[in-house]
Amino acid sequence: MREPKTLILVRHAKASWSNARLTDHDRPLHARGIRDAPRMAELLSSRGVKPDLIVSSSAVRALTTARVFESELGVGPDALIAEEAVYGADCERLMEMIRETDDHLACVMWVGHNPTFTDVANALVREGVGHLPTCSVVTLALGVDAWNEVGEGRLTLVSLDLPRES
Repeated sequence: MREPKTLILVRHAKASWSNARLTDHDRPLHARGIRDAPRMAELLSSRGVKPDLIVSSSAVRALTTARVFESELGVGPDALIAEEAVYGADCERLMEMIRETDDHLACVMWVGHNPTFTDVANALVREGVGHLPTCSVVTLALGVDAWNEVGEGRLTLVSLDLPRES
């Protein structure tokens, strides 16, 4: 039997709107995002969290956030994947991607965007988590050993960490 699964959802850190010529996909982090991402990653590190895999949207702000978590959590660069499909995925599509995760992976972090990440977190946790501000981290326990069993209301909230409260 494999280990029970842990799913970590990270909404990317605060993005900058300062350069109107950039596409949405290419927007970098805002100064607040540059400050918040390391703090939130350090919080997870202090709990001994080390994902087997980090899957990030390919958008610059999400990938930059993911790289901060990769570095702070000591996850090797081969364990970070930029996935174009996460950018623009709706709730149903992101849940499909999560269910397609290799069962040999016990802990997987996904880094992406709202409203999808708020929608997915609220769908997966029976009691809901409310709105996820930028750089929020939701840690969920599946309690079974197969990712394809991820479904609405089936995960247990382990922690909800918001940057303004951490």
